[in-house]
Amino acid sequence: MERVYTEKHCVVESPARPRVTFVWNEVNAYMAACWCQLQNTCELSIVSYPTKRPYDNNVVAAVNNHTLLADSSFETLRSAVLAGKPDILVICGWGKRTYRKLARERELADARLVLVIDTPWRDTWSQRLGSLLLNRFCNQFLAVVIASDRGQIYSKRLGFNASQTMTGMYGIDYKSFRAGGEHRPNPWPKSFAYIGRYASEKGINELVDGYKLYREMLTDPWPLDCYGSGPLASLLRVPGIVDHGFVQPNDLPNKLAHAGAFVLPSRYEPWGAVIAEAAASGLPIITTSSCGASVDLVHHCFNGYVCASEGRSICDAFIWVHRNYGGLQSMGRSSQRFAEAYSAEAWASRWTELFYRIS
Repeated sequence: MERVYTEKHCVVESPARPRVTFVWNEVNAYMAACWCQLQNTCELSIVSYPTKRPYDNNVVAAVNNHTLLADSSFETLRSAVLAGKPDILVICGWGKRTYRKLARERELADARLVLVIDTPWRDTWSQRLGSLLLNRFCNQFLAVVIASDRGQIYSKRLGFNASQTMTGMYGIDYKSFRAGGEHRPNPWPKSFAYIGRYASEKGINELVDGYKLYREMLTDPWPLDCYGSGPLASLLRVPGIVDHGFVQPNDLPNKLAHAGAFVLPSRYEPWGAVIAEAAASGLPIITTSSCGASVDLVHHCFNGYVCASEGRSICDAFIWVHRNYGGLQSMGRSSQRFAEAYSAEAWASRWTELFYRIS
């Protein structure tokens, strides 16, 4: 414990900075921004697996990150975690056998365990069975952090009560995206932007179908700028769609600043940090009800449009945004207000409170 002297010269006890280790599937820019903030309140180390995205090396340069090989053994993972001497160990899910084994490691018996899951409850047979099989594993954890309220049912099924459950798994570099949005051209851009993988689960097929319908129905359609990479890139070779390829995270605020609205039509998305980033940039959002962040960040026909991952429904969303051009700036301001709760600073504050509560 550390002694802290207040303005009235009363001596109070303040907890020492805990040593915290995150075991994460792969590091990305938005989590790196969050961890940079968390370093202000704890001794932080990250043990992660390599990302498949072609990020610049400086994306995670500011955090103490130990990147393992994709096929690293349990002993390698164990040694990397033990090197941090964690008081608190945060484990990202149970998908890897090594994670499940790590939670039982004797040399970590004194560490307080926190589980992180972003999967919402979908009431599938695999989830019903899994929640029973995972009960013993989950009993080892003092708390669980979920992506949004959609995960509440799942966490309860896994044996966690309300006092053990915290929402707010993800955060973003809110300041950078908000600052980028301040440079949006005037008049407001007449264009849509998509950022993400070009893959079926992202709804690329439906996005292209919906955009084609939109162009057929209006005489002055806006272009759709796409930033990403993936196996379905060839589908984007249609009139009005521009494939800009993969963009480094540091360049995303500028790209979004030149858009008039953002679209993410995923078939399935546990949360969707890019929705929060676009909202922080001050954009109206088109997304599907399949995206977890739609519940937290998009109010239908207020700051965006929540549609189905289906071509006709996406077309309707494009048309609604197009016909409400005069209100897009006001919608964008609302988006920014909603996104601020997911700033890296707010994220770090939530996690710091959790750490001190379980210490």
